[in-house]
Amino acid sequence: MALSLHQQIIESLEKTKNILITFKKDYTGDDLAAALALQSFLKKINKPSTIAAADFFLPKKYSFLPNSSLIQASLKSLKKIVLNINLNQSKVEEFSYDVQPDKLQIFITPEEGDLDLNNIKTADSNYRFDLIITVGSPDLEALGDIYEKNPEFFYKTTIINIDVAPENENFGQINFINLNASSVCEVVYRFIEDYHKQLIDEEIATLLLVGIMEATQRFTSAKLYPATLTIASQLIAAGAKKEEIASNLYRTKNLPTLRLWGRVLARLQKDLEVRLVWSLLNEQDFLKSGAVENDLNGVVEELITSTPEAQVVVLLYEGGKKVNGQIFCQKNYDALILTKPFNAQGTKSRATFSLSDITLFEAERKVIEEIRNRLKNIK
Repeated sequence: MALSLHQQIIESLEKTKNILITFKKDYTGDDLAAALALQSFLKKINKPSTIAAADFFLPKKYSFLPNSSLIQASLKSLKKIVLNINLNQSKVEEFSYDVQPDKLQIFITPEEGDLDLNNIKTADSNYRFDLIITVGSPDLEALGDIYEKNPEFFYKTTIINIDVAPENENFGQINFINLNASSVCEVVYRFIEDYHKQLIDEEIATLLLVGIMEATQRFTSAKLYPATLTIASQLIAAGAKKEEIASNLYRTKNLPTLRLWGRVLARLQKDLEVRLVWSLLNEQDFLKSGAVENDLNGVVEELITSTPEAQVVVLLYEGGKKVNGQIFCQKNYDALILTKPFNAQGTKSRATFSLSDITLFEAERKVIEEIRNRLKNIK
C-alpha cells in the first residue's frame, strides 16, 4: 500500500539528521511564520534545522516572532573538503596550518621519511543538510540565490515542498500542496495536528495564527474558508497570543511608514471597471517620510485591506535609478500574466519588476495601460 503524504513526510523526518527550511525571496508573513513554526516543531522531535532565505531582511513588525532573528540570508559551508592521507607507510607526527589573505597552507610532518604525494587525496564531504523543506515557493527559481548558487545541492537532496498555490510546479520529491487551505500555516497546522496535536504549544500556536492572519488580511480576504476560522479558534485555545499579534502587526506602525502611507493615499487612483487600484511614490517621498523600500510591505498590505473592491493593486516607485513595480492580485488573477511584458518575477498573487530609462509618470502610463488592457481581455 502506498504511503500517504503525511506518512511520507514522517518517514523522511525520521531518516534525516539535519534539515534546511527555506522560502521564496519575495516572502510573505505566512511563509515566515510557517517556517518558524516548522522549526519549533522539529526541535520538539529532536531534529536540528536551519532557516535560510535569499537576502533575508526581517521587517520590524515581525521581530517579536521567536527565533526570527536567527534566519540566515544565505547558505554557507554546505560541504567540507576532506583531505585523505594513506598512513600505511608512515604515521603523522605533527599537523599545523597557516591562514593567509589569499591562501591556506597545511603542514604535515611524518614520523619518518617523506609522505608520498600519491598517498594524499582530496574529496568532498556529504552536504551538511540531508533534507530540504520549502515553504510557499511556487518553484525553485523563486528561492533566489539560495537555489541559484547551489543547484546541485537541491538536485541531490530530498525536498518536501509545502504550498497552497495552484501554480506550484510540484518540484519536490514530496509535494504537500493543499489548494483548499487559506495559508501555508494552515497546512503546517494540519500536519502537526495529525503527527501529535499535543506538540502545538503556545509558541507554535502563535506563529501559525500570525501566518493565517497575514494570509487572510485579518480574516477579510476571499481566501477565508470556514475551516480557517475553526483552526484559528483552536490555535487561540492552544495559547496563541492574539493580543501580542494584534499589537505588533496592526497597532504599531512607525512614523515613517505612516507618512509613506499618507503619500500613497494622496496619489491613489482607481479603475473600478476592471477592479484596479494603483499609486506612485517618488524618491522625494522616501526622503521626506524617512522611510525605506522595506517599509512598503506594510503599506501595500494596508492598501489591499482598505480597498476591498480592488482585485489588482499596483505600486510604482523610484529607486536605484529605476522605476520599480509591485503588483498584488486576488485569487482570480495572475500577477505574472498581467505584467508579462515587464519580465516580472514572483508568484501568481504577488510579483515585482523594474523598468530602466523611464520616468515615473511614463512608467505609470505604460504599466497601467498594459495591465488595464489585459484585465479587460480577461473580463
